[in-house]
Amino acid sequence: NLYNFSQSPVNTMFMGLFNFSTIQKYIYKEDSLKIIYKETLQKKYTIIFDYITKSDLFFFLSLNVHINLKKITIMKYKVTITNIQLVEEIENSWSNNDFRKLLELFDYPDTSTIKDTELKEYLFMAITDFEPNDAASVLLSYKLSEELNEGQIDSLSHEMLLDKISEEYPIIELHSTLYNINQLLYKAYNGTFPNAKATILDFEIVETKGIPQEITKEVVLKSLVHGLTPSALLIRLFEDQLKSEHIFDEAEGILWDLKPTGTNSYQLTTSSYWLDKEDFTSGEFEGEVLIAEEEIE
Repeated sequence: NLYNFSQSPVNTMFMGLFNFSTIQKYIYKEDSLKIIYKETLQKKYTIIFDYITKSDLFFFLSLNVHINLKKITIMKYKVTITNIQLVEEIENSWSNNDFRKLLELFDYPDTSTIKDTELKEYLFMAITDFEPNDAASVLLSYKLSEELNEGQIDSLSHEMLLDKISEEYPIIELHSTLYNINQLLYKAYNGTFPNAKATILDFEIVETKGIPQEITKEVVLKSLVHGLTPSALLIRLFEDQLKSEHIFDEAEGILWDLKPTGTNSYQLTTSSYWLDKEDFTSGEFEGEVLIAEEEIE
């Protein structure tokens, strides 16, 4: 099935990879595409067009060469940071039902007599009856038994005493859960475990071209990059994904929560490891965001 091309809006680009002879044939034959730029890539050229029609696509297909087309949406966002705060605990990360189940796992005989307001205090007392690494193992098993095997849990239960695992663990999608486990242990033992911080950032984001788009975690991070210092960890590790049309899968694990708080207003939660006050050069900035929507071969 051919992609249903028609005259595309000015905020959309299509990218294709073709060998040089194909480019020459097409440029000499037709003049319906505006070439913005091209770059050499292993004897191939990347051309980004500001529009492409269905007839153009038929012509490419008739050349009998490999075609890779990717639809890229170009948006421009203005971001205003309204508040940044560092916290040592994320509200509602544990429910009363969690506390009661954990009390049972820590050998508390009967939780039915404990008031909801006293559950955390009783849990802390029960936790501290265990060695720190054993307590960590109980919590890790409770929250991550489907993601980690027994050996990984045992290893992490010891490593957590030395390192901020919620920042360093290679599987970014687990950072949020590891943070909540770490901070519960940190509070219960009044130290012993490293103290990690989370960042809660309130901001406004507006698409300045006036084209409504869904505000996803990927869009938010690709917008925030325009206000970050070059030394920010996010840029050092993910500059290519943040500043290109490449899909940024890690965004889902980097931002633990993203929720609307009003018209064009949002609040995100993440680790201070990824975003901190010092990472921003300004409280207001704007820039382009490239999102790859579809690919056709």
